[in-house]
Amino acid sequence: MTPGADHLGASGNLRGAVFMTVGMFGFVTNDMFAKLASQDLPIGQIIFIRGLFTTVIIGAIALATGALAKLGELRRPAVGLRTFGEMCSTVLFLTALFNSPIANATAILQAVPIVMTGVAAIFLGEAVGWRRWLAVLVGFAGMLMIVQPGGAAFNAFSLFAVGAVFTMTIRDLATRWLPLAVPAILVTLVSAIAVTLTGGALGLAENWRMPEPITFGYLLCSAISLTGGLFFLVEAMRHGEMSAISPFRYTILIPAFVYGIFIWGETPNVVAVTGIILVAGSGLYVLYREGRQRAARKAAARRL
Repeated sequence: MTPGADHLGASGNLRGAVFMTVGMFGFVTNDMFAKLASQDLPIGQIIFIRGLFTTVIIGAIALATGALAKLGELRRPAVGLRTFGEMCSTVLFLTALFNSPIANATAILQAVPIVMTGVAAIFLGEAVGWRRWLAVLVGFAGMLMIVQPGGAAFNAFSLFAVGAVFTMTIRDLATRWLPLAVPAILVTLVSAIAVTLTGGALGLAENWRMPEPITFGYLLCSAISLTGGLFFLVEAMRHGEMSAISPFRYTILIPAFVYGIFIWGETPNVVAVTGIILVAGSGLYVLYREGRQRAARKAAARRL
Protein backbone atom coordinates (compact mmCIF):
# COMPACT_ATOMS: atom_id res chain seq x y z
CA MET A 1 0.00 0.00 0.00
CA THR A 2 1.40 3.39 -0.94
CA PRO A 3 1.76 6.14 1.66
CA GLY A 4 -1.49 7.98 2.21
CA ALA A 5 -3.55 5.38 0.36
CA ASP A 6 -5.07 3.93 3.52
CA HIS A 7 -7.76 6.58 3.43
CA LEU A 8 -9.42 4.42 0.76
CA GLY A 9 -9.41 1.29 2.89
CA ALA A 10 -11.06 0.02 6.04
CA SER A 11 -8.96 2.16 8.37
CA GLY A 12 -9.84 5.27 6.38
CA ASN A 13 -13.52 4.39 6.52
CA LEU A 14 -13.27 3.88 10.27
CA ARG A 15 -11.73 7.32 10.72
CA GLY A 16 -14.31 8.78 8.34
CA ALA A 17 -17.14 7.23 10.35
CA VAL A 18 -15.70 8.61 13.60
CA PHE A 19 -15.28 12.07 12.07
CA MET A 20 -18.82 11.98 10.67
CA THR A 21 -20.22 11.00 14.08
CA VAL A 22 -18.27 13.79 15.80
CA GLY A 23 -19.41 16.25 13.13
CA MET A 24 -23.07 15.32 13.64
CA PHE A 25 -22.62 15.76 17.38
CA GLY A 26 -21.22 19.23 16.69
CA PHE A 27 -24.21 20.19 14.53
CA VAL A 28 -26.86 19.05 17.00
CA THR A 29 -24.96 20.61 19.92
CA ASN A 30 -24.97 23.86 17.98
CA ASP A 31 -28.74 23.50 17.66
CA MET A 32 -29.08 22.78 21.37
CA PHE A 33 -27.21 25.93 22.41
CA ALA A 34 -29.13 28.05 19.87
CA LYS A 35 -32.42 26.69 21.25
CA LEU A 36 -31.31 27.59 24.79
CA ALA A 37 -30.51 31.13 23.60
CA SER A 38 -33.99 31.42 22.10
CA GLN A 39 -35.38 31.63 25.63
CA ASP A 40 -33.78 35.08 25.91
CA LEU A 41 -33.44 36.49 22.38
CA PRO A 42 -35.47 36.69 19.13
CA ILE A 43 -34.40 34.63 16.14
CA GLY A 44 -32.85 37.45 14.11
CA GLN A 45 -30.60 38.54 16.95
CA ILE A 46 -29.55 34.93 17.60
CA ILE A 47 -28.67 34.36 13.93
CA PHE A 48 -26.76 37.66 13.83
CA ILE A 49 -24.69 37.18 17.01
CA ARG A 50 -23.96 33.52 16.33
CA GLY A 51 -23.12 34.45 12.76
CA LEU A 52 -20.59 37.05 13.90
CA PHE A 53 -18.84 34.48 16.08
CA THR A 54 -18.92 31.88 13.29
CA THR A 55 -17.67 34.33 10.65
CA VAL A 56 -14.70 35.35 12.80
CA ILE A 57 -13.75 31.72 13.49
CA ILE A 58 -14.11 30.56 9.88
CA GLY A 59 -12.48 33.74 8.56
CA ALA A 60 -9.45 33.13 10.78
CA ILE A 61 -9.19 29.57 9.46
CA ALA A 62 -9.47 30.78 5.85
CA LEU A 63 -6.75 33.36 6.47
CA ALA A 64 -4.45 30.85 8.18
CA THR A 65 -4.82 28.29 5.39
CA GLY A 66 -4.27 30.81 2.59
CA ALA A 67 -7.72 30.16 1.12
CA LEU A 68 -8.44 33.90 0.86
CA ALA A 69 -6.02 34.03 -2.08
CA LYS A 70 -8.66 32.19 -4.12
CA LEU A 71 -11.51 34.65 -3.61
CA GLY A 72 -11.91 34.90 -7.39
CA GLU A 73 -13.19 31.31 -7.44
CA LEU A 74 -16.36 32.48 -5.71
CA ARG A 75 -17.64 34.21 -8.86
CA ARG A 76 -19.77 31.24 -9.83
CA PRO A 77 -23.60 30.98 -9.97
CA ALA A 78 -23.49 27.77 -7.92
CA VAL A 79 -21.94 29.67 -5.00
CA GLY A 80 -24.79 32.17 -5.04
CA LEU A 81 -27.43 29.44 -5.28
CA ARG A 82 -25.83 27.49 -2.44
CA THR A 83 -25.67 30.60 -0.28
CA PHE A 84 -29.34 31.34 -0.94
CA GLY A 85 -30.25 27.80 0.11
CA GLU A 86 -28.16 28.15 3.26
CA MET A 87 -29.81 31.45 4.22
CA CYS A 88 -33.33 30.11 3.74
CA SER A 89 -32.70 26.79 5.48
CA THR A 90 -31.12 28.50 8.50
CA VAL A 91 -34.15 30.74 9.09
CA LEU A 92 -36.66 27.96 8.42
CA PHE A 93 -34.96 25.33 10.55
CA LEU A 94 -34.25 27.61 13.52
CA THR A 95 -37.87 28.76 13.48
CA ALA A 96 -38.93 25.12 13.72
CA LEU A 97 -36.25 24.29 16.28
CA PHE A 98 -37.20 27.12 18.63
CA ASN A 99 -40.87 26.17 18.58
CA SER A 100 -40.94 22.36 18.40
CA PRO A 101 -39.12 19.38 19.97
CA ILE A 102 -35.45 19.22 18.97
CA ALA A 103 -35.68 15.49 18.12
CA ASN A 104 -38.63 16.06 15.77
CA ALA A 105 -37.03 19.02 13.98
CA THR A 106 -33.71 17.18 13.66
CA ALA A 107 -35.37 14.02 12.38
CA ILE A 108 -37.29 15.88 9.68
CA LEU A 109 -33.99 17.21 8.31
CA GLN A 110 -32.79 13.65 7.83
CA ALA A 111 -35.17 13.47 4.86
CA VAL A 112 -32.74 15.55 2.78
CA PRO A 113 -31.03 12.50 1.15
CA ILE A 114 -34.49 11.12 0.34
CA VAL A 115 -35.61 14.36 -1.31
CA MET A 116 -32.26 14.59 -3.12
CA THR A 117 -32.96 11.19 -4.68
CA GLY A 118 -36.36 12.31 -5.97
CA VAL A 119 -35.03 15.62 -7.28
CA ALA A 120 -32.09 13.93 -9.01
CA ALA A 121 -34.44 11.52 -10.75
CA ILE A 122 -37.04 14.09 -11.81
CA PHE A 123 -34.89 17.11 -12.68
CA LEU A 124 -31.41 15.71 -13.35
CA GLY A 125 -32.40 12.54 -15.17
CA GLU A 126 -30.50 10.20 -12.83
CA ALA A 127 -31.55 6.55 -12.94
CA VAL A 128 -33.49 5.62 -9.81
CA GLY A 129 -34.88 2.10 -9.47
CA TRP A 130 -38.16 1.08 -7.90
CA ARG A 131 -36.49 0.20 -4.60
CA ARG A 132 -35.20 3.71 -4.07
CA TRP A 133 -38.52 5.20 -5.20
CA LEU A 134 -40.22 3.02 -2.58
CA ALA A 135 -37.72 4.26 0.03
CA VAL A 136 -38.54 7.85 -0.98
CA LEU A 137 -42.28 7.22 -0.49
CA VAL A 138 -41.69 5.53 2.88
CA GLY A 139 -39.50 8.45 3.93
CA PHE A 140 -42.21 10.95 3.05
CA ALA A 141 -44.73 8.88 5.00
CA GLY A 142 -42.37 8.97 7.96
CA MET A 143 -42.07 12.73 7.68
CA LEU A 144 -45.86 13.03 7.75
CA MET A 145 -45.95 10.89 10.89
CA ILE A 146 -43.50 13.25 12.58
CA VAL A 147 -45.45 16.36 11.55
CA GLN A 148 -48.86 14.71 12.14
CA PRO A 149 -50.93 17.27 10.19
CA GLY A 150 -54.47 17.50 11.55
CA GLY A 151 -53.64 15.44 14.63
CA ALA A 152 -53.85 16.48 18.27
CA ALA A 153 -50.04 16.64 18.46
CA PHE A 154 -49.72 18.77 15.32
CA ASN A 155 -47.26 21.65 15.62
CA ALA A 156 -47.46 24.03 12.68
CA PHE A 157 -43.83 25.04 13.22
CA SER A 158 -42.78 21.56 12.08
CA LEU A 159 -43.73 22.69 8.59
CA PHE A 160 -40.83 25.14 8.73
CA ALA A 161 -38.50 22.15 9.15
CA VAL A 162 -40.13 20.54 6.09
CA GLY A 163 -39.46 23.75 4.18
CA ALA A 164 -35.84 23.62 5.37
CA VAL A 165 -35.53 20.13 3.86
CA PHE A 166 -36.27 21.52 0.41
CA THR A 167 -34.02 24.58 0.73
CA MET A 168 -31.22 22.33 2.02
CA THR A 169 -31.75 20.18 -1.06
CA ILE A 170 -31.17 23.28 -3.19
CA ARG A 171 -28.03 23.99 -1.16
CA ASP A 172 -26.70 20.46 -1.56
CA LEU A 173 -27.44 20.32 -5.28
CA ALA A 174 -25.56 23.59 -5.76
CA THR A 175 -22.68 22.14 -3.74
CA ARG A 176 -22.51 19.22 -6.19
CA TRP A 177 -22.02 21.70 -9.03
CA LEU A 178 -19.07 23.43 -7.37
CA PRO A 179 -15.69 22.47 -8.87
CA LEU A 180 -12.90 21.31 -6.58
CA ALA A 181 -11.02 24.53 -7.37
CA VAL A 182 -13.37 26.38 -4.99
CA PRO A 183 -12.02 25.94 -1.43
CA ALA A 184 -14.66 24.54 0.90
CA ILE A 185 -13.64 26.94 3.67
CA LEU A 186 -14.33 29.93 1.39
CA VAL A 187 -17.77 28.62 0.49
CA THR A 188 -18.45 28.16 4.20
CA LEU A 189 -17.21 31.69 4.94
CA VAL A 190 -19.51 33.21 2.31
CA SER A 191 -22.44 31.28 3.77
CA ALA A 192 -21.58 32.45 7.29
CA ILE A 193 -21.43 36.10 6.20
CA ALA A 194 -24.70 35.82 4.25
CA VAL A 195 -26.50 34.14 7.15
CA THR A 196 -25.21 36.80 9.54
CA LEU A 197 -26.57 39.56 7.30
CA THR A 198 -29.87 37.69 7.07
CA GLY A 199 -30.10 37.72 10.86
CA GLY A 200 -29.40 41.44 10.86
CA ALA A 201 -32.16 42.02 8.30
CA LEU A 202 -34.65 39.99 10.34
CA GLY A 203 -33.64 42.00 13.38
CA LEU A 204 -34.99 45.17 11.81
CA ALA A 205 -38.49 43.91 12.67
CA GLU A 206 -37.52 42.75 16.19
CA ASN A 207 -36.95 44.40 19.53
CA TRP A 208 -33.31 43.65 20.27
CA ARG A 209 -32.02 43.68 23.82
CA MET A 210 -28.73 43.19 25.62
CA PRO A 211 -28.30 39.43 26.08
CA GLU A 212 -27.60 37.95 29.48
CA PRO A 213 -23.95 36.82 29.87
CA ILE A 214 -25.04 33.19 29.83
CA THR A 215 -26.84 33.77 26.53
CA PHE A 216 -23.64 35.15 25.01
CA GLY A 217 -21.99 31.96 26.25
CA TYR A 218 -24.68 29.84 24.60
CA LEU A 219 -24.16 31.60 21.27
CA LEU A 220 -20.38 31.36 21.46
CA CYS A 221 -20.66 27.63 22.21
CA SER A 222 -23.17 27.33 19.36
CA ALA A 223 -20.72 28.95 16.93
CA ILE A 224 -17.82 26.78 18.11
CA SER A 225 -19.95 23.62 17.82
CA LEU A 226 -21.13 24.63 14.35
CA THR A 227 -17.56 25.26 13.19
CA GLY A 228 -16.48 21.93 14.65
CA GLY A 229 -19.33 20.18 12.88
CA LEU A 230 -18.31 21.70 9.55
CA PHE A 231 -14.64 20.83 10.09
CA PHE A 232 -15.26 17.19 10.99
CA LEU A 233 -17.74 16.79 8.13
CA VAL A 234 -15.04 17.86 5.67
CA GLU A 235 -12.52 15.54 7.35
CA ALA A 236 -14.99 12.66 7.12
CA MET A 237 -15.40 13.21 3.39
CA ARG A 238 -11.62 13.25 2.92
CA HIS A 239 -10.87 10.06 4.84
CA GLY A 240 -13.68 7.68 3.98
CA GLU A 241 -15.76 6.44 1.09
CA MET A 242 -19.14 8.14 0.79
CA SER A 243 -21.07 4.86 0.79
CA ALA A 244 -19.36 3.79 4.02
CA ILE A 245 -19.53 7.01 6.04
CA SER A 246 -22.78 8.68 4.91
CA PRO A 247 -25.04 6.41 7.03
CA PHE A 248 -23.33 7.80 10.13
CA ARG A 249 -25.15 11.09 9.50
CA TYR A 250 -28.06 9.49 11.32
CA THR A 251 -26.13 9.34 14.58
CA ILE A 252 -27.30 12.94 14.98
CA LEU A 253 -30.66 11.57 16.18
CA ILE A 254 -29.16 10.08 19.36
CA PRO A 255 -27.94 13.32 21.00
CA ALA A 256 -31.07 15.08 19.70
CA PHE A 257 -33.22 12.66 21.70
CA VAL A 258 -30.95 12.97 24.75
CA TYR A 259 -30.96 16.79 24.68
CA GLY A 260 -34.71 16.90 24.17
CA ILE A 261 -35.47 14.56 27.05
CA PHE A 262 -33.00 15.81 29.65
CA ILE A 263 -33.00 19.57 28.92
CA TRP A 264 -36.57 20.29 27.83
CA GLY A 265 -38.44 17.17 28.91
CA GLU A 266 -39.50 16.54 25.30
CA THR A 267 -40.62 13.01 24.57
CA PRO A 268 -41.97 12.39 21.04
CA ASN A 269 -45.16 10.35 20.93
CA VAL A 270 -45.30 6.83 19.48
CA VAL A 271 -46.42 8.03 16.04
CA ALA A 272 -43.57 10.54 15.83
CA VAL A 273 -41.01 7.96 16.97
CA THR A 274 -42.30 5.56 14.31
CA GLY A 275 -41.96 8.32 11.73
CA ILE A 276 -38.40 9.06 12.86
CA ILE A 277 -37.52 5.38 12.43
CA LEU A 278 -39.07 5.33 8.93
CA VAL A 279 -37.21 8.48 7.84
CA ALA A 280 -33.90 7.19 9.19
CA GLY A 281 -34.43 3.73 7.73
CA SER A 282 -35.42 5.08 4.32
CA GLY A 283 -32.47 7.45 4.26
CA LEU A 284 -30.06 4.66 5.17
CA TYR A 285 -31.49 2.46 2.42
CA VAL A 286 -31.21 5.25 -0.15
CA LEU A 287 -27.56 5.75 0.81
CA TYR A 288 -26.96 1.99 0.66
CA ARG A 289 -28.45 1.66 -2.84
CA GLU A 290 -26.50 4.69 -4.07
CA GLY A 291 -23.32 3.10 -2.74
CA ARG A 292 -24.11 -0.17 -4.50
CA GLN A 293 -24.76 1.61 -7.80
CA ARG A 294 -21.59 3.69 -7.46
CA ALA A 295 -19.54 0.53 -6.83
CA ALA A 296 -21.16 -1.18 -9.84
CA ARG A 297 -20.33 1.77 -12.10
CA LYS A 298 -16.69 1.74 -10.94
CA ALA A 299 -16.44 -2.00 -11.54
CA ALA A 300 -17.91 -1.62 -15.03
CA ALA A 301 -15.49 1.21 -15.83
CA ARG A 302 -12.50 -0.94 -14.76
CA ARG A 303 -13.61 -3.74 -17.08
CA LEU A 304 -13.63 -1.40 -20.12
